[in-house]
Amino acid sequence: MISAYQYRIYPSEQQKHNLAIHFGHNRYIWNEALRFIKYHNNGKYTSREKMQLRLTQIKKEITWLPNAHSQTLQATLKRLDIAFQRFFKKQSGYPKTKRRNTEQSIEFPQSSKVDFSLNCVKLPKIGYVRAKLHQKFKGDIKTCYVGKTPSNEYYACFVIDDGLPLPEVNTDVEPTGIDLGIKELVIGSNGKKYGNNKYLKQKLRHLRKAMKTMARRSKKKNKLVTDKEMFGPYSKENPLQSFMQVKEVWSNRREKARLQVARIYRDIVNCRNDYLHKVSRELVDENDGLVFENLNIRGMVRNRRLAQAIMDCAWGKLIQLCEYKSARAGKVCIKIDTFFASSKTCSTCENKYHGLTLNERTWTCEHCGSRHDRDVNAALNISAEGKRLLEQMIKNGDFENQEKPRKSRYGNKKKDSILESVKQSAGLAERGEVVSRESVFANFIEACQEKHPGDAEATSFRAW
Repeated sequence: MISAYQYRIYPSEQQKHNLAIHFGHNRYIWNEALRFIKYHNNGKYTSREKMQLRLTQIKKEITWLPNAHSQTLQATLKRLDIAFQRFFKKQSGYPKTKRRNTEQSIEFPQSSKVDFSLNCVKLPKIGYVRAKLHQKFKGDIKTCYVGKTPSNEYYACFVIDDGLPLPEVNTDVEPTGIDLGIKELVIGSNGKKYGNNKYLKQKLRHLRKAMKTMARRSKKKNKLVTDKEMFGPYSKENPLQSFMQVKEVWSNRREKARLQVARIYRDIVNCRNDYLHKVSRELVDENDGLVFENLNIRGMVRNRRLAQAIMDCAWGKLIQLCEYKSARAGKVCIKIDTFFASSKTCSTCENKYHGLTLNERTWTCEHCGSRHDRDVNAALNISAEGKRLLEQMIKNGDFENQEKPRKSRYGNKKKDSILESVKQSAGLAERGEVVSRESVFANFIEACQEKHPGDAEATSFRAW
């Protein structure tokens, strides 16, 4: 089972400098690859292998680039390849260039260690870094990600494989329907509701004030710097002219204002993630199975009046947390169709009320006269649809062979084919072992017939 553990690290000033060098070098490789694709390759993406071959040429031309860890540069190209693959599948937008004031991250695929006795982590070319190891783990470290947030905080994330399989999913359950909303974050079919704390709305006044302050700060300022090696003509009006020069440097006051904005955003994200983890853990522990709607969140945020409130709810994050926690607990977590009319359908007689609007929180069925709460009725309909979908998935055998390995994207190779026998005989000859000439020739002819069935030339070889 693959899991990730994230720790806060506290590097020294020299280690911060070394990490900044790694961040800058990997950022340069990312931006240079995007620049090459856009201007020198007519906007067409090449394969990751060709980009890595081009990386070796760039490292010969640029002298300061080999200072960074070589595997981190290759991992950056791998992540760029993943970003393009997601773009081709229409799962995300076109990859953008990286900037130094945004979130920075690098990957160390090997040679990273965690020492729980010393409360530190070891990173290649960085050394031992002090860390707050709040949780221990057992297993092999697959890779390590080191990141720096916009609020100048450093984190190390370790991907661990503990070698334990996922438990079997228990399908003989009554799943609970979950309806997601803005007024109430979670509404269950059992009648339990979880409120929406609206963390962004709580901090919005402080955030606006901090962003106005940052907008008034200039990005650059002129600063007089002494230069002892510069000698010029002496003048009575400006006697220090020969020893001073004007340089443009980044404004410290703007950097302080930017940090204030970043810390407010950090507090909002931390509070929201903490609440979502608590809600998802309680949902998974108290219910045998969960059923969600497959919401089209990208389409919903096009409504400019509700976009901020919808994004503040983080529905996608909540569903993602419930999915992986249910998989580890061996419980069912299903998504129903996006266009299933959960709010408009009566949970008693299945009659549809097509005139339902967003303002109507309660409505009465015209067919059976039942009065429904909009959200609870939607949760009941989601639960019923989830039961039907679960039975269909059991009949199709979707929960069988859960530990079956993933198929190779290159297809299944024939192990017992005649071509393998030809390769095997060729390998024996290379190692100096005795191989009969007739057997190699016979295997070659049979391989040609297998490769080109019905071809006259292949049969003529055998006659010859």
